[in-house]
Amino acid sequence: MRIILSILLLFIFSFSLKAQDTTQHYTLQFSSSNIKILSDAYLHYGSNFNDIYSMFRYDSTLFNERYNDTCYIKTTLRREFLSTSRKGELGDYYYSMEYGLLPAKIIRVKLKNEKFWALDIGFRKFKEDEEVYQFDEFTSRIFDVLIFPNMQDKKELKEFLDKYEIADHRIYYDALTNSFELELKTKDNFIRKTFFPFYPKMEDMNDVEIADMNYEKFKEYAIELSRKEDKFNRDHIKNLARVKRDQQKIYDRRWKNFQKLYMSDEERRMSQEDWMAYYHLIIEDEFRAVMNSEPKKGLFDRYLHEMGYRLSEMDLVNPNTNLSLKSEKGFGLIDELILINLSKMYYAYALNAVANNYQLNFTSGDRYALLIKTKTGEYGVITTSIPENKELVELEFKAISKDLVSIEMISKKAGL
Repeated sequence: MRIILSILLLFIFSFSLKAQDTTQHYTLQFSSSNIKILSDAYLHYGSNFNDIYSMFRYDSTLFNERYNDTCYIKTTLRREFLSTSRKGELGDYYYSMEYGLLPAKIIRVKLKNEKFWALDIGFRKFKEDEEVYQFDEFTSRIFDVLIFPNMQDKKELKEFLDKYEIADHRIYYDALTNSFELELKTKDNFIRKTFFPFYPKMEDMNDVEIADMNYEKFKEYAIELSRKEDKFNRDHIKNLARVKRDQQKIYDRRWKNFQKLYMSDEERRMSQEDWMAYYHLIIEDEFRAVMNSEPKKGLFDRYLHEMGYRLSEMDLVNPNTNLSLKSEKGFGLIDELILINLSKMYYAYALNAVANNYQLNFTSGDRYALLIKTKTGEYGVITTSIPENKELVELEFKAISKDLVSIEMISKKAGL
């Protein structure tokens, strides 16, 4: 049963958030080498969705994993390991258990004409509803009185009871030697003490009968512990599934808004699974993705900044030159002009002028690259130096189809 629960939990955690509409409108064809950025949606994904995961914090640690981790008192996380603990919320209730000293009293017992100091673990120091560590009820019921052969001094037993802050316990049994060990989980580590249980009826039993009884008692304990583990993990997985469903509902609503606000038409045709694969390819090598992409304003800015260029408007004030641009195919209306000073490593966006004529301030001797985008979506690049005292400059560019252009191509043609 525990194996099935563990597999189910693993399945739930490995299940990535997906849109409920599984219709495939677009099949992802990008790879790590040809990935390109279709819009700036990838820049906004984290700010739109990351808080969902922190909003629905849920501890997925299973029963035995919690026992093996000293961060837990029984199955509750120690308060000092919480990232936040807000008074009055559900989380504050679940993380309220405190350490307790070993809940037992010292008694004197007689077995086979020999007297022993023992611990009565059926003795309750605390009220049942008090959130302080206690033995499991079935541990106290099954074993009740423990004799520690290596601690037969009452003072030593008293020091033992007062020494450790207890977070949990386990009992182990070796059938070959008919010996038990009590393992105590403390604040920092685990300690083990050898013991044997005491029952009044042992007085009239032989060694074989005692060994058989010990085995049956331990089997009963192991079954009870297994039941507790199964119930915890079963409830745990059920709660986790509920959290995941609530998380998914919010995610799906945000996804629809995210598509409308940020995505290109091509991205909107992707399934959510394909878009996430595309997103992760970008994140793996963003610079490669930028180089493969169309030189849209935001992306080209990121590239230029990466290359050390700064944004400036110094070429747009006090113009000394009239610049006229045309395509080799004839007149084509220009939508965007980026003026890049290759000598001083700055760039500026020039506003469109009537009939592709611009008034700009050129520095003679400096080398410039002009990135041009037409209204029809074609690109062009011109690299030139402007002659001194020339008031009118006419330049012609060769149009590059939008389908072929990339920032890497533009970079090479412009000599960046």
